[in-house]
Order: sequence, then structure tokens, then C-alpha cells
Amino acid sequence: NNNPSVTEDTPPQNFGANVKTRTFVASADWTPNEKLSLNGGYTYTHIASETSIVFFAGIPPAPSVRTLGVSRYFMNDNFAFLTAYWQIFPRLGFYGGYRIHNDPGQGNRVSTPTVLIGSFPYQFQSPEAKFVVKLTNRIDCVAGYQYWDYQESFPNLQRYEAHLPYTSVRFYFGRRQ
Repeated sequence: NNNPSVTEDTPPQNFGANVKTRTFVASADWTPNEKLSLNGGYTYTHIASETSIVFFAGIPPAPSVRTLGVSRYFMNDNFAFLTAYWQIFPRLGFYGGYRIHNDPGQGNRVSTPTVLIGSFPYQFQSPEAKFVVKLTNRIDCVAGYQYWDYQESFPNLQRYEAHLPYTSVRFYFGRRQ
């Protein structure tokens, strides 16, 4: 995508944005019978953008100096998942899944005085498991656990992790007898 934009300055400056995106997706499902199903997939998303910017350099009270520069942003996200469902008994089912994102961001590119490099490098993974107990034809009881592990690759090295056990009751309306 190219979004041209020219200023009314003399001489005119191009402040348009150029964005290049690529996405690749693959997935597979396998359901040998109504009691077992497996699926998984992978998605790769690449985004690279560039736009002109203006810096106003100078230390007050000295006047600012207008300097032209470039801002570049990069995303290289790799996402994969795998899930499974197994009906162990007529009234008991099991679901398990694993999801992971990994975006290394701009890689080894570094900013210079007139080129700003930006990205959001992070890693996120989340395994999950739950049991579903069919109490009646219209009511299910669910008990599960999910783990969240989120890490950023910035200088502040943020890390967030959570252990999330949960339970719920599911009511169905219109389910066939």
C-alpha cells in the first residue's frame, strides 16, 4: 500500500506512508469420529512500513532546527496453535489447547539520528485444559485451567504470567433431545 501525501512547503515534501504486508496461513483438522477431533495451524504476518517525519532539534532557548527523517515499523509475528477434544465418556469430555505467538520485531536494525526504528517484540504462550461434564441434556459443568506467559523484549523486560483456574455452568436453549 502506498499512501502519498505532499506538503505545501517550498520545496514540497513527501510525507506519504509505504506499507508492505504479507500473511501466510496454514491449518489442518482431523476428526476421525464424533468423539475425537484435533486441529492445528500456523500464521505468519509480516508488516514493514516507512514514512517521512520531521524532527525539531535544538536545546531551548536556542531555536529548533527542522530536520527531515524517516520512521520505520516492523512486525514479524509467528503464531501457532494446537487443540484437541476427546469425549471420554458420554457425559465427560476433555479439551486441551496450546497457543504461541513470537514476534522478534525489528531484529538487529537500530535507530540513527534521522531514522527511527519501531517494533513491538514479544512472546506469548498459553496452554489450556478443561473438562466438560454433561449434567443434563441442557446443562454442562466446566472446570479448567489456563496459563498465560507474556514477555516483551524491550529494555524494561516486562513479563506477565498468570495461572487461571476456572469453573462455569453452561445452559443450552434449543438443544435437541
